[in-house]
Amino acid sequence: DEIPGFRERVVTPLGKYLGNLITRLAPAAWSVALERKLVTAGKGRVWTAQGYAVFWAIVVLVVIVIAIKYVYGRPDLAPVQLVMVMILFTALGAALPWIMLRIMAQKRQKLITKQLPEVLDLLCVSVQAGLSFDAALRRMGEGMDGPLIEECTRMLEDVRMGLPRRQALRMMGERCEVQEVALFVTAIIQAERLGTSLGKTLNNQAINMRERRRQAVKAEAMKAPVKMIFPLVLFIFPSVFVIVLLPALLNMMKNFIK
Repeated sequence: DEIPGFRERVVTPLGKYLGNLITRLAPAAWSVALERKLVTAGKGRVWTAQGYAVFWAIVVLVVIVIAIKYVYGRPDLAPVQLVMVMILFTALGAALPWIMLRIMAQKRQKLITKQLPEVLDLLCVSVQAGLSFDAALRRMGEGMDGPLIEECTRMLEDVRMGLPRRQALRMMGERCEVQEVALFVTAIIQAERLGTSLGKTLNNQAINMRERRRQAVKAEAMKAPVKMIFPLVLFIFPSVFVIVLLPALLNMMKNFIK
């Protein structure tokens, strides 16, 4: 048998111990929110809440060390300023891992929203061609990739493990935390419960999602002029004023000097 390395003997057990200690000391709501955000970011199977808590603590310690070095090189700072610098650096170190996790979750949710209309169209065509809902999802999982396909594949794995399809669909909607996915899941569950045509339901959902996507694009386009105001005021207008007014100002100065 192979002798366990330093990582297996020391690093991994120490990390698990520290992670369990941090999660026990932290509020229960914080641990639940962290686990939920990891799942939404698609890292639920890669990172545990305990492991990410250890990473969080390391980031905070590193930032505190940087703050101490900064303060040590600034003897001119008053005690109140030293305390404020340490508080600001600690708050920054505590916020960075959460901000990073939120950015990953938001990026994944945008990809899911972008991929959903295409997936619905393919599901509708496959079901109308005679495939079952699970077979259509399985076929898409073989030929496509993306966060939504990963969630559908995981849902099929849950069904194969014995979980009812309705519960597996609800869990998929909770993991994604996307309103469009929640609507899609609710429509599929209702169609299965009431015995209505799944192909017709998928077709209606595809039309609805395309319309929602079109409205979202229009809303973003309407926001563009507002977003352009700040670059115009800060960069374009000053350059235009310099180009237009500078020659006139120079001529006025020459005439005034004469």
